[in-house]
Order: sequence, then C-alpha cells, then structure tokens
Amino acid sequence: MADHAPLGHFLPCLLGRRLRAVLWAADGGERAVALLLLAIGLAYGAGFGALLNHGASGKLAEFLPQLLIGLNATLLGSALLIDFLPSLRPVARSLPDHFPVSARLNVAIAFLLDLITLRRVLLLVPLLMAMAVAPGHAAVPGLTLLLLSTAAFTFNLRLLAALGRWRHPLLALHLGSLAFLLWWLGRPGSPHYLALGLLAGALP
Repeated sequence: MADHAPLGHFLPCLLGRRLRAVLWAADGGERAVALLLLAIGLAYGAGFGALLNHGASGKLAEFLPQLLIGLNATLLGSALLIDFLPSLRPVARSLPDHFPVSARLNVAIAFLLDLITLRRVLLLVPLLMAMAVAPGHAAVPGLTLLLLSTAAFTFNLRLLAALGRWRHPLLALHLGSLAFLLWWLGRPGSPHYLALGLLAGALP
C-alpha cells in the first residue's frame, strides 16, 4: 500500500501540470508558437486524411504503399530523435527521495512525465486528425503505438546510459525490437501487416 499511496494523489497532478506546461506555456511567445504548430499539425492531418480517403481508389492507389513507407519512416525517425536532438535529454527522478515509492514505480512515473513533450504532441495531433477525417483508414495513421514504442525505447536507452549499464540485456532486446520495427516498415503490402505493426510497436 505504501508504494501506491502517493500515486493516486500526486500522479494526476504531476501529469496535468506537465501537460499544461507543454501546451500552455507561461511565456506568451512560446504559447503562440506552440498553438501555431498545433494548428499546422491539424491542417496536415486533415490533408493526409483526405488523401487517404480519395487516393486509395484513385490514381494515387499504386503509389500509396511507397507513400506510407516514407511517412511511417519519417514518423519513426522523428520519434526516435526527439530525445536525442539537439542534445541528450537526461532521465530525472520524478519524485523526491522521501516519497514512499519503490524504484520501479518511480521509473514508471518518470516515463509518464517524460512522455509528455511538445514534440510528441506535434507528432500525435496530425495522426489523430487523420484518423478522424479518414476513419475507414484509421489503421494507417492510427499506429500511434509507434510513438509509445519509440518513447519507451529512447527512455530506456537514456536510463541505461545514465546508469552506465551498456551491457544490460534490455539494451539488446530493444535493439532487436527496433530492427523488427524497421523490417516491418518496409513491407506495407505484406500479409498481416497491421498485426505485425502492433506487435512491433508493443515489443519495447
């Protein structure tokens, strides 16, 4: 019980404060830039959804698989680089030492707080808009599990780097799952593509 007691009280507050800081910055200039980028993302997602609605049965149908490879690869590359550019984002302890929370739960809370960044929101918003515009093709832009997958990969990599555990078996497992994800990206027309994509995204 001691492990879970602080979570119900503090985790929603911590996540809410983090989300507000990302989407509604205290500085007016930063807030305006963030809102402008979100508006651009919404417009891009709407355009992508319209392309999926009309391109799947039109002249773009034969080029759609190659287009999806490029879009998914761009999404994956962007999601992977979020935590490494312009510099490595360190993994910070989410709660003070005196909180009665185990190391494992503390790491889980740190991951949830680390997950909320403006860059990830800017990747997620166009996908959600595309899903809303083209619900019949929701499986294509709806692989938001890729974002969670890459977030888990980069978080664990940065955590292992902070701990100096370069020979930890988790590192090899994550690199293997990343290789499987890259293999999956290049085969949009293969059988069971969606199921393999969900498996690739869930592995990390």
